[in-house]
Amino acid sequence: MPRFLSLLPLLLVCAAAAAAPLHYDINTVPTAVVLSWKVLGAGNSHADITGITGRLDLNPRQDGNARVEVTIPVGNIDAHNGILSAELKSPLFFDQARYPNATFTSSRVVADGKDQYKVFGTLQIKTISHPVILAAKLVSLNDPRSGERHLTFYADTAIARSAFAMTRFIPMVSDRIAIHIMVTLPDPSVPSGTPASALAVVSCHPFPVCPGQAGR
Repeated sequence: MPRFLSLLPLLLVCAAAAAAPLHYDINTVPTAVVLSWKVLGAGNSHADITGITGRLDLNPRQDGNARVEVTIPVGNIDAHNGILSAELKSPLFFDQARYPNATFTSSRVVADGKDQYKVFGTLQIKTISHPVILAAKLVSLNDPRSGERHLTFYADTAIARSAFAMTRFIPMVSDRIAIHIMVTLPDPSVPSGTPASALAVVSCHPFPVCPGQAGR
């Protein structure tokens, strides 16, 4: 009984968080997008984009209102090669001078298994928009340094770069671009400084599980 009483405040916080709309701001520093592609005769290449900003809005009682918005500053693209990085920012590809940001805005979030989701939305690069589907997983972790709890949102998708008017070097460089996203979010459902032992006993996941939507 004493142990239960010690956990009761945390249970009440979890219950309140599950009922109330939740807003998350993306933690920019540990968040990144990785683009990867195949080069004929040279295997795989990849580029990283950091400085991602955005938000995640959830309402567990109205799962259809879940929303993800991400802004990707293409000027931060790093292909680990100065010439290639500059070329990717040029008018041949992202045209960073005229269109400094790519954006993703979701239209629907659907449960697809335990802690896994499909995120339907629109990716805009330059002035071109196309629908994409992210295969996503949400993982809750404790930061060993600060003791704070964070949610990490991993997502994967792929696009045809030709659909966004980036056709240079096809077919020597693949048209298909794989995209991996890692987004870190603070978890407001658990008070800062909550002991890790208590978190191990009480599992309260604020991400809505969209009942009845899976498989649509």
